[in-house]
Amino acid sequence: MGYSVLAFTAGQLVVTSGEGSSPKDWTAWLLSMPFGWVVVLGVGIGVVGYGLHELYNAYQANFEEHLKLDQMNKRVESWMIVQGGCFGLATRGIVIGIAGVFLSVAALRFDSSEATGLGGPLQELLRQPFGSWLLGVVALGLIAYGLLMLAVARYGQIVLDRPF
Repeated sequence: MGYSVLAFTAGQLVVTSGEGSSPKDWTAWLLSMPFGWVVVLGVGIGVVGYGLHELYNAYQANFEEHLKLDQMNKRVESWMIVQGGCFGLATRGIVIGIAGVFLSVAALRFDSSEATGLGGPLQELLRQPFGSWLLGVVALGLIAYGLLMLAVARYGQIVLDRPF
């Protein structure tokens, strides 16, 4: 059910264009409400927490329980766990965490222009010294994560007691 709601919301964002569809618009609307900054700050902290959770998952590297190891060779298994899993998941966690920080700063400053989508952290990385190199590493990490998800689609198994 939760995935259906997320898919529907993502579809609406893709189809909807113009006013009211960007993170800045939603943040501005929430900040105009009484105690809206508290809601925006809570969402920002939640997003940062999710990014940290992704980093923890990358550190733990407990991918084996979600994979059909008997169907893949050692090279594929090693690549999925190290490059796709650890590097890709850590990169994703960092990008999501930075987006949460931007959202939290927007709440604390009452400035909706501080809020960005996932493109905001990438643009901020580009503005840093050696930004193009940093952005290249992040791009490789996100590509590795995408390849991990393709491999999970191929070799994944459902574990009901612990979601991936």
